[in-house]
Amino acid sequence: MSVLKLLCLVFLSTTLAALHAQPFSAHELAGLLADRTNRKEAIARIISASSRWTPVLLSWTKNPPPTADRHELFVGLADAFGQLRTIEAIPFLVENIGIQRRNRPNLWLKTIDVLMEGLPAAGALVRIGPEASKAIVDRYPTLPADERLVALFAVANIGDPRARSFLAAELGRATLERRWAQEGLRRLDDQK
Repeated sequence: MSVLKLLCLVFLSTTLAALHAQPFSAHELAGLLADRTNRKEAIARIISASSRWTPVLLSWTKNPPPTADRHELFVGLADAFGQLRTIEAIPFLVENIGIQRRNRPNLWLKTIDVLMEGLPAAGALVRIGPEASKAIVDRYPTLPADERLVALFAVANIGDPRARSFLAAELGRATLERRWAQEGLRRLDDQK
């Protein structure tokens, strides 16, 4: 390789590194978080300067920038909060526990890793850990029916020993629901 080519490569890599390290505005960050293709870069930059961006991210949970796609921004926020293990974001994550990265058919037939990826708020709550478990359990009775399964999945994967009674109660409830569904089907079959 010629010296000129080597110098060009060094200059180019130095310039790209400098551009990558440049600070960006909150508006730009919102756009990056809401963009599937740039989200990982945005999260990497947030993690490198978390103390600066955490208050901004938390403010977007209540007042998202109007220019960003709300759904995609919330997915990005969940990813960032999970990586940062932001305890202050637990209420937002529980409120949005059912948000999906993209609509996947038969999501509940997938592996735990796929579920954690596909349900970013639930995945973030699991990463945050036991602090999140109590909040989920407290909010569980008021969650819509379709979000209860996601909440149960999150609590089950956090591994908080304090959630044992909650999990046992849900096991009983599922058994009762299954029992009555089976009874109803049996009666319908008997009527034939």
